[in-house]
Order: sequence, then C-alpha cells, then structure tokens
Amino acid sequence: MLPPSVLTDAGRHADDLRVRVIPGCGHYLHLERPDLVAEAADDLFSGHR
Repeated sequence: MLPPSVLTDAGRHADDLRVRVIPGCGHYLHLERPDLVAEAADDLFSGHR
C-alpha cells in the first residue's frame, strides 16, 4: 500500500502493473477494507483482470 505519487514511473518496470486507488484509506488497507483486499487477492490468484 503506497500513495499513488510513489508509483509515477512504475509502469515502465512492470508490463502488467495494476493500480487501485482506494480513497480514504491509509497504510493499513487490510484492516480498513478487508473486503477489497480479499477481492483483489481473488482476482490476482484466479487470473481475472
């Protein structure tokens, strides 16, 4: 979990980089929005895009 400003040039290092911005959440996204973390993990490990 990083602020979007840190990822400004990250796309050139990762062809399949996906970024999700979750407004109102901080560094502890897994505690603040476990539903979104579980959804993202499911998408990642099941191959959904």
